[in-house]
Amino acid sequence: MQVNLSSGECNIISTGTAFLFGEDKDFTIEIAADNGFQFTLKMEFKEDEQSESRIDGDFEEDIICLQCFNFRDNGTGMCWPVQIGVLGGKKLYLMFWSYLNGEKGKRARSIQYTIFCEK
Repeated sequence: MQVNLSSGECNIISTGTAFLFGEDKDFTIEIAADNGFQFTLKMEFKEDEQSESRIDGDFEEDIICLQCFNFRDNGTGMCWPVQIGVLGGKKLYLMFWSYLNGEKGKRARSIQYTIFCEK
């Protein structure tokens, strides 16, 4: 059986939940297309002196690094998909949400993510 997922004008090409190795560990997704195109999406979770959550991005040749600052217990993430690339003339989008699970000092971070591609 083949199952195809979509939302709006986009196909869902990857979706899932992952528990990270610790609350401040990174999360990496390596994406390889059939046409040989590939890139890496890396999310790093950090705390700083500011109280507000924010995402900073660094882009290199084939690596997108999202630095996620002050993503706390009650869940933090993107409220709307953001474009992360173009594949075969179609835009790729990412949306994710992060949670801290467990008691302070013994917490694990979980990530729910979806990668979309225009139809």
